Amino acid sequence: MASVVKTESFVVENLDVRRKAYTAWCNIYLNDRKLKVKSSKLTHGAFTDGILLANFVEVLSGRMLPRWNSKAKSRKQKIENVQLSMDFLHQCFYSTFSAEEIVDNDEEALFELFWNLIRFYTLKSPLKMNEIISEHVAWLQDIGLPVQTLAYDFQRNPLLMVIFVNIIRPGLMEDKYLKGDPYKGGRVALQVAESDLHVPHILEADDFFGVESDDSQDTLSMLIYLSYFKTLYVAKVPSSPRGKPRQDTETPELSSTASHAQNPSPSGRSGTLANSSAAPSPLVKPHSPKKSSSKKKEAKVTSKGKVKREKEEKEEKFEENEKEKEELKKESEEEVKEKKEETAEEKEEEEEEKQGNGEDEKVNRGREKAHHHHHHHLYHLYHPATSLAISISLTSH
Repeated sequence: MASVVKTESFVVENLDVRRKAYTAWCNIYLNDRKLKVKSSKLTHGAFTDGILLANFVEVLSGRMLPRWNSKAKSRKQKIENVQLSMDFLHQCFYSTFSAEEIVDNDEEALFELFWNLIRFYTLKSPLKMNEIISEHVAWLQDIGLPVQTLAYDFQRNPLLMVIFVNIIRPGLMEDKYLKGDPYKGGRVALQVAESDLHVPHILEADDFFGVESDDSQDTLSMLIYLSYFKTLYVAKVPSSPRGKPRQDTETPELSSTASHAQNPSPSGRSGTLANSSAAPSPLVKPHSPKKSSSKKKEAKVTSKGKVKREKEEKEEKFEENEKEKEELKKESEEEVKEKKEETAEEKEEEEEEKQGNGEDEKVNRGREKAHHHHHHHLYHLYHPATSLAISISLTSH
């Protein structure tokens, strides 16, 4: 027999399975701060200094605690750290254990702590454990699963998991899994729930189906796991006025941090679903031909209008591009014309300068010739001179 511990007058079936489930549930949140706890340490040292507990409570609640000691070593420092978390959690629920019991690794106190956190933040219910379990069994019956318990029925008939997944997401599991090996079908259903529905992997297949003895299962672990499916179902299939789920809606997926979507603020609590023992009709109602044909016509009209608008927009853009091209062409032609005119003016100026320079050269050449001829004449006057008086007289003249 597995070891047992009493909490709220309820006998725990399997502490080993529960420890693994609680560890996986904690790590979903601790991963936000890149922290992790091992299953073997969950109730044996992981939360004794209050550091991991403070991180866990802050992520879980979305609120910051008063400053806590990140290097707590002494027993006093550890108790003070745990007490900070306990003072905050007392605003959400009542607990019978003390900070000293957590520091001392009291397993019963730790299990009570985790159960209260799960009840408030994941299950979001103020009810007692037995009431919550009964409520979930009634919900499973209401959506069409023939179960009497949360743990044993799934263990004895793994195909219930295949049916369950298809209720949450119609057609997700092929019919062949209902006809083959039931344990293989159940295992595949767990894998599909994780990959396609993004249900957190908090239970192993062996914990689900592996052992046939009744004391191998843990009801609270199953409760946590199945609550994620209930969140998926209720999120998209809200209760009708009669208390039965609506049949004409599809089911969404949980996000990659599925558990975070389920967490309310510490001040918020949700109520419970109305229970009904009647099995539901198929999840998706067939639409009448008239409605479907009218919708098709509307879709065709909408698509035609869309195509027409797109065509008009393309034509407008084409015209705008053509206008821009014409304007650019005109601007370029004007620029070329202006450049040609400027070039012609520059050539005229150069020719005028050349002509002026030519005339100046002619004048200068004439002056040089006259000057040279004048000196030469004087030279002949002086050269034949025979007397000083004549020379002076010719020179002065």
